[in-house]
Amino acid sequence: MHAVARCAVIAVAMVVADLAVAGALGACATAPAPAPAPSVTPRARKRPAPPPPPPPAEAAAPAPAAVPPPAPDEPAPPPAAPPATSEPPEEGVASYYADSLAGRRTASGERYRPDVATCAHRTHRFGTTLVVTAVGSGRSAQCRVNDRGPWVKGRVLDVSKVVAKKLGMLGPGVLSVRIEVARAEAE
Repeated sequence: MHAVARCAVIAVAMVVADLAVAGALGACATAPAPAPAPSVTPRARKRPAPPPPPPPAEAAAPAPAAVPPPAPDEPAPPPAAPPATSEPPEEGVASYYADSLAGRRTASGERYRPDVATCAHRTHRFGTTLVVTAVGSGRSAQCRVNDRGPWVKGRVLDVSKVVAKKLGMLGPGVLSVRIEVARAEAE
């Protein structure tokens, strides 16, 4: 087969593969197939001019007055509470890791240790500390997200064995829980 014909066959195969992937993802009904990449480098586009600076204010607003420190005989005001997360508590079924998984790597790269309070959640960032509360008993424990999962339908959290013990779920293996963010990992 000639080199030109071979390139044409490869190009057709790539377009067919792109269409198959788009069809498998359901993208055919919502978006057109992507155009093939141009064979030459496009010219650099001109960037639009930056917006003009705002006009100077006629009279500058007075600076806010500084808050005076408390008098020596007055108690200091309490520290500000940490900002509350806007996420509502999540409720669902939690399970715990099997002992056979000890030592295996989690999605974050750490090794799973049953004696450390960690958990797996599908969406919370690694390092986020969660407060997990058993709905029936009110027992609660904190754990740090270091893995992804659980991938069993109907479950929202997998916890390490030490957390499962605190929540009282070692016997039944699963438990209805409420999950709240205690401290989110900094971005």
